[in-house]
Amino acid sequence: MPQKMTDSLIDYSQGEFSGINFSERYFVAVIRNALKWFHDNPEAWKRIIGNVSADELSRFQAYFNNRKPTVRLGYARSQDPMPQINIILDSETSSVDLVGDLAGIGDMDEFTVATGGVINANLKKQTLSIHVHADHPEITLYLYHMVQASILSSARFFAQKNLANLSFVSGSEILPQEVYLPEQIYSRVLSYTFEGSGQGTIPLPAPPADLHIFVEGVRVNDTITGGVQVSQNI
Repeated sequence: MPQKMTDSLIDYSQGEFSGINFSERYFVAVIRNALKWFHDNPEAWKRIIGNVSADELSRFQAYFNNRKPTVRLGYARSQDPMPQINIILDSETSSVDLVGDLAGIGDMDEFTVATGGVINANLKKQTLSIHVHADHPEITLYLYHMVQASILSSARFFAQKNLANLSFVSGSEILPQEVYLPEQIYSRVLSYTFEGSGQGTIPLPAPPADLHIFVEGVRVNDTITGGVQVSQNI
Protein backbone atom coordinates (compact mmCIF):
# COMPACT_ATOMS: atom_id res chain seq x y z
CA MET A 1 0.00 0.00 0.00
CA PRO A 2 1.33 3.48 -0.81
CA GLN A 3 2.09 5.67 2.18
CA LYS A 4 0.96 8.82 0.40
CA MET A 5 -2.02 9.26 -1.89
CA THR A 6 -1.31 11.25 -5.05
CA ASP A 7 -3.46 11.88 -8.08
CA SER A 8 -0.79 10.28 -10.29
CA LEU A 9 -1.92 6.92 -8.85
CA ILE A 10 -5.36 7.37 -10.38
CA ASP A 11 -5.94 6.35 -13.99
CA TYR A 12 -8.30 9.11 -15.08
CA SER A 13 -9.00 7.75 -18.54
CA GLN A 14 -9.86 4.11 -17.88
CA GLY A 15 -12.59 2.36 -15.94
CA GLU A 16 -16.32 1.88 -16.19
CA PHE A 17 -17.42 4.98 -14.32
CA SER A 18 -19.29 7.66 -16.21
CA GLY A 19 -21.69 10.48 -15.52
CA ILE A 20 -21.38 13.86 -13.92
CA ASN A 21 -19.94 12.55 -10.63
CA PHE A 22 -16.54 12.13 -12.28
CA SER A 23 -16.60 15.10 -14.64
CA GLU A 24 -13.44 16.65 -13.19
CA ARG A 25 -11.55 13.44 -13.90
CA TYR A 26 -12.59 13.51 -17.55
CA PHE A 27 -11.16 17.00 -17.99
CA VAL A 28 -7.91 15.97 -16.30
CA ALA A 29 -7.71 12.90 -18.58
CA VAL A 30 -8.33 14.96 -21.72
CA ILE A 31 -5.67 17.54 -20.92
CA ARG A 32 -3.08 14.99 -19.84
CA ASN A 33 -3.71 13.08 -23.04
CA ALA A 34 -3.39 16.30 -25.05
CA LEU A 35 -0.05 17.18 -23.44
CA LYS A 36 1.32 13.79 -24.44
CA TRP A 37 -0.07 14.15 -27.97
CA PHE A 38 1.45 17.60 -28.48
CA HIS A 39 4.76 16.31 -27.15
CA ASP A 40 4.70 13.54 -29.76
CA ASN A 41 3.39 15.86 -32.52
CA PRO A 42 5.22 19.18 -32.04
CA GLU A 43 4.23 20.60 -35.42
CA ALA A 44 0.61 20.69 -34.25
CA TRP A 45 1.42 23.74 -32.12
CA LYS A 46 1.38 25.84 -35.31
CA ARG A 47 -2.33 25.15 -35.74
CA ILE A 48 -3.30 26.63 -32.38
CA ILE A 49 -0.80 29.42 -31.68
CA GLY A 50 -0.87 31.05 -35.07
CA ASN A 51 1.79 32.08 -37.54
CA VAL A 52 4.78 32.12 -35.18
CA SER A 53 8.35 32.09 -36.40
CA ALA A 54 10.29 28.85 -36.52
CA ASP A 55 12.67 30.25 -33.92
CA GLU A 56 9.87 31.06 -31.47
CA LEU A 57 8.25 27.69 -31.99
CA SER A 58 11.57 25.94 -31.40
CA ARG A 59 12.14 27.83 -28.14
CA PHE A 60 8.69 26.98 -26.89
CA GLN A 61 9.02 23.32 -27.79
CA ALA A 62 12.29 23.12 -25.88
CA TYR A 63 10.62 24.72 -22.85
CA PHE A 64 7.60 22.44 -23.16
CA ASN A 65 9.72 19.29 -23.38
CA ASN A 66 11.81 20.25 -20.36
CA ARG A 67 8.98 21.55 -18.19
CA LYS A 68 5.88 19.53 -18.92
CA PRO A 69 2.85 21.08 -17.19
CA THR A 70 1.31 19.36 -14.19
CA VAL A 71 -2.44 18.72 -14.49
CA ARG A 72 -4.52 18.03 -11.41
CA LEU A 73 -7.69 18.78 -9.48
CA GLY A 74 -7.93 21.73 -7.11
CA TYR A 75 -6.36 25.16 -6.88
CA ALA A 76 -2.65 25.57 -7.49
CA ARG A 77 -0.43 26.35 -4.50
CA SER A 78 2.72 28.41 -4.20
CA GLN A 79 4.90 25.30 -3.83
CA ASP A 80 3.56 23.70 -7.02
CA PRO A 81 5.97 23.43 -9.95
CA MET A 82 5.18 25.64 -12.93
CA PRO A 83 3.54 25.44 -15.39
CA GLN A 84 0.37 24.17 -13.74
CA ILE A 85 -3.10 23.38 -15.14
CA ASN A 86 -5.86 22.99 -12.58
CA ILE A 87 -9.46 21.78 -12.84
CA ILE A 88 -11.89 23.55 -10.50
CA LEU A 89 -15.59 22.95 -9.83
CA ASP A 90 -17.12 26.43 -9.97
CA SER A 91 -20.73 25.46 -9.38
CA GLU A 92 -23.23 22.64 -9.42
CA THR A 93 -26.96 23.20 -9.74
CA SER A 94 -30.05 21.18 -10.52
CA SER A 95 -31.09 21.24 -14.16
CA VAL A 96 -34.62 20.13 -13.20
CA ASP A 97 -36.58 20.62 -10.01
CA LEU A 98 -37.36 16.96 -9.33
CA VAL A 99 -35.36 14.38 -7.39
CA GLY A 100 -36.64 10.82 -7.62
CA ASP A 101 -37.34 8.16 -10.20
CA LEU A 102 -36.03 10.13 -13.15
CA ALA A 103 -34.07 7.33 -14.78
CA GLY A 104 -37.20 5.79 -16.34
CA ILE A 105 -36.79 2.29 -14.98
CA GLY A 106 -40.38 1.72 -13.94
CA ASP A 107 -41.58 0.16 -10.70
CA MET A 108 -39.19 0.60 -7.78
CA ASP A 109 -40.46 -2.67 -6.26
CA GLU A 110 -38.56 -4.57 -8.96
CA PHE A 111 -35.28 -3.60 -7.35
CA THR A 112 -33.95 -4.65 -3.97
CA VAL A 113 -30.77 -4.23 -1.96
CA ALA A 114 -29.75 -7.72 -3.08
CA THR A 115 -30.22 -7.15 -6.80
CA GLY A 116 -29.13 -3.53 -6.94
CA GLY A 117 -30.13 -1.19 -9.71
CA VAL A 118 -30.32 2.48 -10.54
CA ILE A 119 -33.43 3.98 -9.00
CA ASN A 120 -32.86 7.69 -8.50
CA ALA A 121 -31.23 10.13 -10.88
CA ASN A 122 -30.58 13.74 -9.97
CA LEU A 123 -30.17 15.73 -13.20
CA LYS A 124 -27.53 18.38 -12.64
CA LYS A 125 -25.67 21.15 -14.39
CA GLN A 126 -22.03 21.84 -13.59
CA THR A 127 -19.62 24.61 -14.46
CA LEU A 128 -15.91 23.74 -14.40
CA SER A 129 -13.03 26.13 -14.86
CA ILE A 130 -9.57 25.27 -16.13
CA HIS A 131 -6.82 27.48 -14.70
CA VAL A 132 -3.54 27.78 -16.56
CA HIS A 133 -0.52 29.11 -14.64
CA ALA A 134 3.05 29.73 -15.76
CA ASP A 135 5.98 31.95 -14.86
CA HIS A 136 6.05 33.58 -18.31
CA PRO A 137 3.09 35.27 -20.07
CA GLU A 138 3.77 33.69 -23.47
CA ILE A 139 3.83 30.18 -21.98
CA THR A 140 0.49 30.86 -20.34
CA LEU A 141 -0.85 32.05 -23.70
CA TYR A 142 0.30 28.92 -25.54
CA LEU A 143 -1.06 26.52 -22.93
CA TYR A 144 -4.37 28.41 -22.72
CA HIS A 145 -4.99 27.85 -26.43
CA MET A 146 -3.77 24.25 -26.21
CA VAL A 147 -6.36 23.55 -23.49
CA GLN A 148 -9.12 25.20 -25.51
CA ALA A 149 -8.28 23.23 -28.65
CA SER A 150 -8.02 19.98 -26.67
CA ILE A 151 -11.47 20.33 -25.09
CA LEU A 152 -12.95 21.16 -28.49
CA SER A 153 -11.31 18.11 -30.02
CA SER A 154 -12.57 15.81 -27.25
CA ALA A 155 -16.32 16.37 -27.59
CA ARG A 156 -16.91 12.72 -28.51
CA PHE A 157 -15.06 11.52 -25.40
CA PHE A 158 -17.19 13.71 -23.13
CA ALA A 159 -20.36 12.45 -24.82
CA GLN A 160 -19.26 8.85 -24.24
CA LYS A 161 -18.91 9.72 -20.55
CA ASN A 162 -22.54 10.92 -20.52
CA LEU A 163 -21.85 14.64 -20.24
CA ALA A 164 -24.48 16.44 -22.31
CA ASN A 165 -24.57 19.92 -23.85
CA LEU A 166 -20.89 20.70 -23.26
CA SER A 167 -20.49 24.43 -23.92
CA PHE A 168 -17.69 26.97 -23.71
CA VAL A 169 -18.71 29.79 -21.36
CA SER A 170 -15.83 32.25 -21.22
CA GLY A 171 -12.10 32.76 -21.01
CA SER A 172 -10.00 35.50 -19.49
CA GLU A 173 -6.68 36.52 -18.04
CA ILE A 174 -6.73 36.79 -14.27
CA LEU A 175 -4.56 38.10 -11.48
CA PRO A 176 -3.22 35.27 -9.31
CA GLN A 177 -4.67 35.15 -5.83
CA GLU A 178 -1.70 35.66 -3.57
CA VAL A 179 -3.19 33.37 -0.97
CA TYR A 180 -2.46 30.58 -3.47
CA LEU A 181 0.23 31.81 -5.86
CA PRO A 182 3.01 34.42 -5.88
CA GLU A 183 2.38 37.61 -7.84
CA GLN A 184 4.97 36.81 -10.54
CA ILE A 185 2.79 33.98 -11.87
CA TYR A 186 0.70 34.61 -15.01
CA SER A 187 -2.74 33.02 -15.14
CA ARG A 188 -5.61 32.47 -17.54
CA VAL A 189 -8.90 30.65 -17.04
CA LEU A 190 -11.47 28.94 -19.25
CA SER A 191 -14.98 27.94 -18.13
CA TYR A 192 -17.20 25.17 -19.47
CA THR A 193 -20.71 24.06 -18.60
CA PHE A 194 -22.50 20.75 -19.19
CA GLU A 195 -25.29 18.54 -17.85
CA GLY A 196 -25.46 15.00 -16.56
CA SER A 197 -27.03 12.74 -13.95
CA GLY A 198 -25.90 11.95 -10.45
CA GLN A 199 -27.34 8.52 -9.70
CA GLY A 200 -28.21 6.58 -6.57
CA THR A 201 -27.01 3.13 -7.63
CA ILE A 202 -28.09 1.08 -4.61
CA PRO A 203 -31.67 1.20 -3.27
CA LEU A 204 -31.00 1.58 0.44
CA PRO A 205 -33.41 0.10 3.00
CA ALA A 206 -35.45 2.42 5.19
CA PRO A 207 -33.42 3.68 8.15
CA PRO A 208 -34.26 2.33 11.63
CA ALA A 209 -36.35 4.27 14.09
CA ASP A 210 -34.51 7.26 15.51
CA LEU A 211 -32.80 6.89 18.88
CA HIS A 212 -32.76 10.08 20.95
CA ILE A 213 -30.70 10.35 24.14
CA PHE A 214 -31.43 13.23 26.47
CA VAL A 215 -29.42 14.34 29.45
CA GLU A 216 -31.94 14.67 32.33
CA GLY A 217 -29.60 15.53 35.15
CA VAL A 218 -26.41 14.77 36.99
CA ARG A 219 -26.37 12.37 39.93
CA VAL A 220 -23.69 12.10 42.61
CA ASN A 221 -23.47 8.92 44.72
CA ASP A 222 -22.08 8.47 48.20
CA THR A 223 -18.51 8.18 46.94
CA ILE A 224 -18.78 11.47 45.03
CA THR A 225 -18.53 9.75 41.63
CA GLY A 226 -20.16 11.76 38.87
CA GLY A 227 -22.48 10.26 36.35
CA VAL A 228 -25.16 11.15 33.79
CA GLN A 229 -28.70 9.87 33.95
CA VAL A 230 -30.24 9.40 30.51
CA SER A 231 -33.57 8.45 29.06
CA GLN A 232 -34.24 6.87 25.68
CA ASN A 233 -37.00 7.80 23.30
CA ILE A 234 -37.35 5.50 20.30
